[in-house]
Amino acid sequence: MWWDRDKVDIRLLTDPDEQQVNRDTALRFAEKGKIKKLRGIHAKMYIVDDRVLLTSANLTCAGFARRYEAGVVLSGRSARSAISLFQSWWDLADDFPVESVRLLPRAASRAAVEDARPPLPDPVPLPAAPADFGGEEFIATFGDYPEFLRCYQELAQAYISIPQVWSEMPLYLEIDAFLDYLFRYGGRPSRAYTEAAARHLTPERRESEIRRYALMFQSWAQGRGEDRKWRLTNSRAIRRLLAPSRINYLSRSEIGDVAGRLNCLRDGRVRNKFLRHPGNTTRTVKKVWSMLLHGHKKALPTDEMAECARTLFGFKRSSVQELLGWYLPKKFPIRNLTVNAGLRFFGYDVRPR
Repeated sequence: MWWDRDKVDIRLLTDPDEQQVNRDTALRFAEKGKIKKLRGIHAKMYIVDDRVLLTSANLTCAGFARRYEAGVVLSGRSARSAISLFQSWWDLADDFPVESVRLLPRAASRAAVEDARPPLPDPVPLPAAPADFGGEEFIATFGDYPEFLRCYQELAQAYISIPQVWSEMPLYLEIDAFLDYLFRYGGRPSRAYTEAAARHLTPERRESEIRRYALMFQSWAQGRGEDRKWRLTNSRAIRRLLAPSRINYLSRSEIGDVAGRLNCLRDGRVRNKFLRHPGNTTRTVKKVWSMLLHGHKKALPTDEMAECARTLFGFKRSSVQELLGWYLPKKFPIRNLTVNAGLRFFGYDVRPR
């Protein structure tokens, strides 16, 4: 039996505080492999080599023999994405040693009662393997980020054909101010592109448009010293608070300070939903932000970005990409609705929201 093989890597990720965990089953896993616990985990994901079963079935006899359940088997890129997701959860989780497993109650659970019921009739034949059902896009929350970054970098190359108006500022922060200008000032030409399709521009026309509007912005910005100061101060404050030597000592009020510096969380009601959610503990926020800003090994931290958005309530696409841009302004741009509208105004077909 596969269970008895020496070279089988057996791992179980569960939430014993919220779910009824069968102690005898958990002990078998603990003795053969390793168990970790992650608060709030509810997914049912079974990984075998390079394939993944995503299903509604719990890891019980009833789940696999006495209930009508549904699921899908992933392979290829979708499976690799799901495995990467599991690994990111595993890295966030805490150890659940054998000693703790033995403390689980012996009381008969609902699952144990169901396991004693007679099995259902043989299931109907499974359907053929589905085609691309969007699993990769569903799992990879930031799957469009590489294309967004390519478009932004192309815009930046056109922008620096004229000297920066704020020479001491990282280029991406000045371009963020430029795109904000197009959304809020100067006739607000990009505002309609939060919903409208991207404009159709030839490369030559796009470059001409970027240059024309950049000159208008720079003329306007010369009298906006307070905006320049705010951007530099904001980025420096976030970089100071979230530096590698500092982030693990963040207080709750400092987490609130960082959140309040993000445009998408400036509204106190929106920010409080993030700060007051019981799942967003100080420890969890520090751990996830540290992973996002300091834990990525690849050039693009899309896995860490997705994990951050999945783990923290009220801290989703715009929040994640803003935090990354404010902390690493020489490497990553700030991204939000205003930025997306600006790119679409210049003919880049990026996601509007």
